[in-house]
Amino acid sequence: MSSSHKPAIHVAWKTVTYRSVALGVLFLMSVFSAGLYFAFPQLTQNGIKSVTSLTGKLMERFASSGAPVKANSMNSQQAHITALDGTVRVKKASSNSWVNADYNVPLEKGDVVQTGSEGMAKIVFGDGTNYTVKQDSLIVIEENSANEQQQTSVAIAVSTGTVDLATATYMQGSKSQVIVAGATASLAPNSAAMVHNDPNGDRHEIMVTKGTGDVARNGASGRLSAGVIPGGLAADGEDPGDWTADADCSGEHDADFQLRRIEDGGVFLDADG
Repeated sequence: MSSSHKPAIHVAWKTVTYRSVALGVLFLMSVFSAGLYFAFPQLTQNGIKSVTSLTGKLMERFASSGAPVKANSMNSQQAHITALDGTVRVKKASSNSWVNADYNVPLEKGDVVQTGSEGMAKIVFGDGTNYTVKQDSLIVIEENSANEQQQTSVAIAVSTGTVDLATATYMQGSKSQVIVAGATASLAPNSAAMVHNDPNGDRHEIMVTKGTGDVARNGASGRLSAGVIPGGLAADGEDPGDWTADADCSGEHDADFQLRRIEDGGVFLDADG
């Protein structure tokens, strides 16, 4: 007597890990992106630039959002690096050792930032001011704090090299300053400047490219404006007046001040000032 077999359902299981799924999706996205690039190269490049720009803006917003401060105090704040290229090093105020800069290294008062021959770093502070440190440059964070009214104080000393800076719309009473060769330039909100310091070549320059700024050195002060030949340099509290200095008459009014007006919106600093 032949035995009868009942029909049965056979189920086969195959284990698929999340890693395998992720790698598969990544591979398909890579193939799709490559095909899209070859088919529409210009459109793809524009999309990449847009995403990069959006990422940078989000990082800057995060960097400029300072922590709340306590009443009746000036609390130190942190600045953050939002762009890096080439060799950039940081020496913390609490250390004698240099470390490679990265986006996770916060910058505080007393920290030093140095760029190499092909290095560049963009630093954003709590007041929204950003500094682009060019190659072969060294800067020191002299001040970075805020008080209970959210008034901020930021000061950077450019020891050597070139720095481009741009201020934001910060609160009245706040200060954003850059120091070079003993001169302190205080930039107004929504202003920009280029600062160059070459101690070996004895060349020191402050150039306002947007907005206005006040520069002071050895008890004297003056106003700098973008696109305007600086006038009104005063020493020892003297009224600067409203005269205008020509590019070829530098030194006529500033023997005591030791700031030579050379070109629109900028000054060169005499070595003996």
